[in-house]
Amino acid sequence: MALQVNWTDAKSSTGVGSTSAYAKIELRVANIESRQFGKANFLVVKIFATQAARVAGAQPIAVMNYTVPAATVKDTETSYAYLKTQPEFAAAVDC
Repeated sequence: MALQVNWTDAKSSTGVGSTSAYAKIELRVANIESRQFGKANFLVVKIFATQAARVAGAQPIAVMNYTVPAATVKDTETSYAYLKTQPEFAAAVDC
């Protein structure tokens, strides 16, 4: 599971954008302690120029970190559903 998103160079740490960027949750740590949420999950999302770039081992064009209340994100499916509520992934499509 992943998301396809139009990633502008303004959002990119490398200055590179892509109209068919591939966003993949690379790490999800469950039930950590958070000052903001109490029990929370930590997500690391890597954005690649394309899915083919990720498969080929290319470096991501951006990396995003999220700390999310544990009740909001329970598994992979709800993790991606949460991402789609964030402005940077609002127009994302499941892929």
